[in-house]
Amino acid sequence: MIYPDHPILDGPLVQCEACALVQVNPPRRSYQIADAAGAETHAGAYARQTAAVQTHLHYDPAVEDAERAVRERVWRDRLRRIERVKRGGRLLEIGADGQFLRLAAESGWSSVGVQPETATCTRAAELYGVQLQPTTLADARFPDQSFDVVVIFHVLEHVPSPRQLCSEIFRILRPGGLLFVETPNVETLWFRILGRRWRQLIPDHYWFFSPATLRGLLERVGFVVDAVEPGRQSREPATRRQSHRTHVAHVDVYGGEAAQGAAPR
Repeated sequence: MIYPDHPILDGPLVQCEACALVQVNPPRRSYQIADAAGAETHAGAYARQTAAVQTHLHYDPAVEDAERAVRERVWRDRLRRIERVKRGGRLLEIGADGQFLRLAAESGWSSVGVQPETATCTRAAELYGVQLQPTTLADARFPDQSFDVVVIFHVLEHVPSPRQLCSEIFRILRPGGLLFVETPNVETLWFRILGRRWRQLIPDHYWFFSPATLRGLLERVGFVVDAVEPGRQSREPATRRQSHRTHVAHVDVYGGEAAQGAAPR
C-alpha cells in the first residue's frame, strides 16, 4: 500500500507484489467504463471524468488556447520520432484530439483517430478539420491487420484494462507494424520528490508504469520492445522526463531499422 487514502485519486494507490505494477485498486467511483456499456453510459462517464479532472487541474480554456502552439511543437517532435522508424502508411491514434492527426496527414499518412469523448471530437473538427470516430477502440471493431502504426499518447493510464487494449492493438496491426506508447513514468525523480503531490496523481489515472512493468505488459501480449526511454518533451517544463516512451512492434515479422536492439522471441 503506497497511499491508502489519497485525496485526489479514485482509490488507494498500491503496488502489486507479484509484478510490481503501481495501480489504483480498488477504484471508488470509477471513471473506467467497460467497453460493453452503451453509448449514453460512456458519454455520461466521460463528461463526469472531464469535469473532475478539469476542476483538479484548474482548467482554463484561455490557457488551453494559448498553449496550442506549444503542444504543436510536442506533436511535431512525436511525429519526427515515428518517422525516423517508418514513413507513411495507415496510422491510428487512440484517444486523439485532432492536432497530431492533422500533422500526420500533412506529412502523408493515411490517419484515423478514435476518441470516446464527444466534445473532443467536436473540437477536433472545429480546430483542426479532423473527423474523429466517437468511440472506443473495442467498439470501433477494425478488421485484423488494419494499420501500419498505432500510437497511444497518455492513454494507457486511463483505461480499464491496459492488457486488453494492447491485445486489441496487436490484432489490428499489420505484420511488422509498429506501436508507439507514451505514459507517465512512476520511477521519475519527480514522484520520489513530490510524493502524493506528483501532478500525474489525478482522478482518472489508474495505472502507473515503470520501464520494467511496461515492457513486461507489452511482451506478454506478444510485442517485441525496441526501446523504453524518458520522454524529452511535455506540455509543461515541470513535467519533463516524467513520462517514458516505448516503441514496440509485432513479434512475428520484425525487421529493418526499427529492429535495432530488439531480439524477436
